[in-house]
Amino acid sequence: MFSSIRRQHGAGLTIPISKEVRHAIQSAGVPTIRQVTPDIAAELRRCRRYEHRLSVLALGLEPESIRRALAELGGLTEDQDPALLKRFECTAVLILGALLQDTTRESDTVAYAVEDDLFVLFLPETDAAAANRAAARLSATFESRSSIRLRIGLAEFPRDGYAIEDLLEVARNGWLERAQVREPHEVPHG
Repeated sequence: MFSSIRRQHGAGLTIPISKEVRHAIQSAGVPTIRQVTPDIAAELRRCRRYEHRLSVLALGLEPESIRRALAELGGLTEDQDPALLKRFECTAVLILGALLQDTTRESDTVAYAVEDDLFVLFLPETDAAAANRAAARLSATFESRSSIRLRIGLAEFPRDGYAIEDLLEVARNGWLERAQVREPHEVPHG
């Protein structure tokens, strides 16, 4: 029923990724990274040629937040009902996928990284500051709909890399602390 792909997110939480969730995400029209690679490669060539920015956001569910939301709903823990935790997370992933598709610009590309169980958002002609603001809006909207916080990683071309793989690596491994993702109404000091 579950694939052998597993997520590792601190505190020993390991949640198998359901094949059904992957299929549902793809049926909802969210392509995989592999499927969008040619388009992103073309966008990167355009960015290099015209010296434009491109930001990449990696968005995943914060594991402790999942546990907390589930406990608030029914007082259940992962130990009491692991299947319920998995279904709850699967539903949250589908909500996030729908939110990303509904709230992004036409020029943005949303993809699902199956191996990492996270969404990746490619934002052409967007610098890190604008991507950070977009991340804050997405995070606030998702949390208001699901009571679950997002983990967000950010990479910017050319600052963090010149190839798709480099940008994905920085975004995947560069989870921003909650304080680093500014709320949409905040103005940085300085």
